[in-house]
Amino acid sequence: MKRISLCSLMLAVLLMRAFGGETLAVSETAPAATVPAKTLETEEKTGEAQKAGVKFKGEVFAWPDYALKAGATTDEIRQMAIRAMHDELAFQWTPETNILYTKEAGAAKGKAFSFSSGTTYAGLPYTTAGQGLLHWLQYYDFETGVVSGITSANCASFGNSCAASVMWGWSAVASSITWSTCATLTISRGCIPVGPYRLDASITNLGNYTSDKVCAENGEDIMMQSYAAILPADALVNTRNKGDHCIMALYVDVACKDGKIDPDKSVLHYQDQGASFTKIDGVLYEGHIEKTITFAKLFDRHYLPFTCAEFLGTKAYTVPSVIFKGHSSTVDEVLSGTLHSPYKLVTVTLTVSDKNGNEVARKKTLVVRKDIESGNALDFSLSGVGISTTLRRKCTKGETYILSVSALDSTATAHENIVRVEFVF
Repeated sequence: MKRISLCSLMLAVLLMRAFGGETLAVSETAPAATVPAKTLETEEKTGEAQKAGVKFKGEVFAWPDYALKAGATTDEIRQMAIRAMHDELAFQWTPETNILYTKEAGAAKGKAFSFSSGTTYAGLPYTTAGQGLLHWLQYYDFETGVVSGITSANCASFGNSCAASVMWGWSAVASSITWSTCATLTISRGCIPVGPYRLDASITNLGNYTSDKVCAENGEDIMMQSYAAILPADALVNTRNKGDHCIMALYVDVACKDGKIDPDKSVLHYQDQGASFTKIDGVLYEGHIEKTITFAKLFDRHYLPFTCAEFLGTKAYTVPSVIFKGHSSTVDEVLSGTLHSPYKLVTVTLTVSDKNGNEVARKKTLVVRKDIESGNALDFSLSGVGISTTLRRKCTKGETYILSVSALDSTATAHENIVRVEFVF
């Protein structure tokens, strides 16, 4: 596979955007707080491509579209995964009110941090929530670029970790994966080791059997060959005893010396979700659109590279779809059914309309982290969506209505009227 030029990739990222979107509730006032000072990076260089994200400045972000056509090539699949993660890192927004993330709210590394009203930010907050850009966009005003409805009171449900940002990039194009954290990048979760290094397929948790052990077992030469085999959109993870981190590859520059890979001159270019703010041209970033790290440091930090079946072409791209499983003669039957999707579901919406097609009520549910981790984001039970109270308030006894179900998946595809049922209230 041909390696992707970063310049052309960034151009594609900025041009390939669609439109649309919706918002949810109005925000409540959050307590004032201050933004932490910029943390300087000392070991890796932050690339000039970081400034590519600033091209969003002055523009209103449009609803993304990550869905590809049947028969998509591995190049197209990999590029779209990079673009989806890039959007997570470069998307610019302004909070309507101050948002304070505390340790209890899942703040990165247990340190409180805040987002100030009127300040422009790029990328999602680094938190343990694991809910990506498509969740965040439910509260984004597509005319003003302002986020409202995410507050200090509910922010624990919103934001991304390093692994989650890579996972959402992969989930925009890959239906073969079920991992969601650094510890779960395993063979059993659809992750395939890159290059010649060996990983025991029986290992189900890299937090217990750390990447330190895997690198030690394979040795430096084998790991260097594996790093050299990395292609765009592959993931790298370390779960060493001193902490863990996950990043997405953009491309590698491999240098050789005396017929062998030179660890100090060979470089990986990558993007990642960070845990500290970097100010560039007046915009505060928490992620890095491009950074570099040598192969020597990758090995020192015990990084393991992974790919997936769609990237390799061993599994064909799956066109997005959502089907209803169950009976659909009555409202109760529909609400006892399940939605199935090859991609992670982000929102599920129940809409009630009158016989003339006028919307009477709407109930939107965000698919949360526990659903994503458990696999329920692929098979979502409608039994947990309470709508009876809404029906009693909005519907008139004896009148005829139609209940319809729609959903948004991780490819940013909206699936309308997945199931419909007519009923008399």
